[in-house]
Amino acid sequence: MPALCAALLQVRDWYVDSFKELREFPTITNAQDEANFTMLLRSIYRRHANVVPVMAKVRALALACMCMWVCVRACERACLSTAARAA
Repeated sequence: MPALCAALLQVRDWYVDSFKELREFPTITNAQDEANFTMLLRSIYRRHANVVPVMAKVRALALACMCMWVCVRACERACLSTAARAA
């Protein structure tokens, strides 16, 4: 579970950082500002390139956790059922 939380927090942090950078960027008034803004957008694009693979891993981890939980619950029910029959 810690890996799942860490991955989700990482993606959240990428979005928070990107939003802050965009909000804090000064008003574009000349060609140099535009070039700097373009560099910022490219940086953000590169940062977010891993969002889909990370979220796919999160989904896989979440599904694995759910499967384990379902198996544990099924085993518990089977044990209780067997114990009830034996009694």
